[in-house]
Amino acid sequence: MEQLKTFPAATTSKPLKNFVTVLFLISSEGHYGMENMLLTLAQSLSTLGVRCVVGVLRDDRFPHVEVGEHASRLGLAVEIIPCKRFTWSAVSDIRNLVLKHNVDVVHPHGYKADFYAFAAAWPNRVPLLATSHNWPSRLPIMRAYAAVDRLVLRKFDKVIVVSDVVERILRRWGVSARNLSMIFNGVDIGRFRNTTP
Repeated sequence: MEQLKTFPAATTSKPLKNFVTVLFLISSEGHYGMENMLLTLAQSLSTLGVRCVVGVLRDDRFPHVEVGEHASRLGLAVEIIPCKRFTWSAVSDIRNLVLKHNVDVVHPHGYKADFYAFAAAWPNRVPLLATSHNWPSRLPIMRAYAAVDRLVLRKFDKVIVVSDVVERILRRWGVSARNLSMIFNGVDIGRFRNTTP
């Protein structure tokens, strides 16, 4: 586990618990819709007093950490977690981050982050809240990952879905309706406040 030198150093002392700390987890292939949504959410929560830490799973085969770089520019704490396909060292690193940052909620985005969050939440049992964006790939291996992800999400405390299609799929796969909430993707219109048409 490492921090990029340009990223703000995370606090080493235990934060005060008069606020909630959320550890976002993501495995990324660049800076796209899911990454933008995560950053918009983290930045908005920060303005409400929520302490947000962005954990980026970096696969050496595809070392995309752009979302972490963007998060750093927004003033968010960033942690880079080395991983390959699935490594127990990354699970251990996430568990250490939960302790280091005194995390109250782990919030993964995407199937790989879901797997790691689920494995890392034990034995200290941190609440798990996932945002399920979709599983668009039709490649056989990605369909297999999507199937395992849907099974893993059955064990999460809460799953946010971004469409009724995703909600129907997860309900078919046994995710309890009471654990599902729908929040459609949004746009931060503040970014366009000073633009001209």
